[in-house]
Amino acid sequence: MTPKQTALIRWARACAFIVPALAAGVFALTAPRARAQESGPVFRPPAVPLVVSDPYLSVWSEADRLTDDTTRHWTRRPHSLVSLVRIDGKTYRLMGSSPAEIPALPQVGLEVTPTRSLYTFANGQIHLTLTFMTPVLPDDLNVLARPVTYLTWEVRSADGAAHAVSLYDSASAQLVVNAPEEKVGWQRETANGLTLLRVGTQEQAVLAASGDDI
Repeated sequence: MTPKQTALIRWARACAFIVPALAAGVFALTAPRARAQESGPVFRPPAVPLVVSDPYLSVWSEADRLTDDTTRHWTRRPHSLVSLVRIDGKTYRLMGSSPAEIPALPQVGLEVTPTRSLYTFANGQIHLTLTFMTPVLPDDLNVLARPVTYLTWEVRSADGAAHAVSLYDSASAQLVVNAPEEKVGWQRETANGLTLLRVGTQEQAVLAASGDDI
């Protein structure tokens, strides 16, 4: 047996030991976390994915509550998304730290799954769930390639009474520029009964710039 063959056999034996050890280590790391979620505080990631279609369209919340800070690009530049809810004539914030003079509806829960981030809010009047869903389904390439995130608001009465509820949502033009001083243009269109809003930079200098925020 040559020295090379001997070394390969030793390497294979080491791998045969390391792989089960790694598997046991993964279980040891994940099992206590699962038990902690059952009996203690729910795990919250350092940043919650909101709109994550690609490295350029990538918006996250780095705050403990969705209303504690502005939403941000992964480079930490502000990419502001705002949502408000009006309940019986009184307005509350659901997403973003502005307008600061509007109180935040209390956030009572957060769940992050591979395709969804679900925030729950509640007060004595309503219970509201705001869901960000990006359909990154590897078994359907047409859906996987679709650069779309769906926002869903679900509202139900918390006290059994009827309430007048209206919702507001906005996305800043910060999402479409590399630097805040760039000029943008926007359009309103309709298609198949839907109202479409489009915003983009006035100059499309595709080959004249580079960077992570383009």
